[in-house]
Amino acid sequence: MTDEIKKLIEKLKSVRDRDDRLEIIEELVKIGKPAVELLIDALKNEDARLRGSLTVALAKIGKPAVEPLIIALKDEDREVRISAAKALGDIRDSRAVKSLIEVLKDEYWEVRARAAVALGKIGDSNAVEPLIEVLKDECWEVQVSAAVALGEIGDKRAIEPLTVALKNEDWRVRTVAEEALEKLNWKPENHKD
Repeated sequence: MTDEIKKLIEKLKSVRDRDDRLEIIEELVKIGKPAVELLIDALKNEDARLRGSLTVALAKIGKPAVEPLIIALKDEDREVRISAAKALGDIRDSRAVKSLIEVLKDEYWEVRARAAVALGKIGDSNAVEPLIEVLKDECWEVQVSAAVALGEIGDKRAIEPLTVALKNEDWRVRTVAEEALEKLNWKPENHKD
């Protein structure tokens, strides 16, 4: 079985046609849990398209991939951490919430942003307070991801911090904060400066 998985991953590395890649991904998905470790290991590849395909395969495998993906959130390679967070968000399993919250402190903004997006997709209210903290991140991309996630989760505790974000110096953060507040049924007339 391991040899078959390795052959499929090698084939995936060399194939450029999208349909062929999807076909190989489906084969890996059928194998399921036995393929997870090798798929995660293959995330270290420098080819962004390959990493994207591997992430799709892991997300499609679903629940059996959650625990190994949680471990992958601590990988030394930031691309692996980004891909693991994306896959966990796509799987939407609350077992990942605690680990994704920890990743909100990662040294790389891309990892923090992807973790915030994943938390929004999972929609667990335990992520609200950590995401509110991330609204203060030094990177606007992370702030935007946190605001989107807070809107997705829909917890009223996010209203006040999101209204503060309406005054952010970056227009993108202001725009997304307003969209998140709309999802929370917030009306500007309810807010006093």
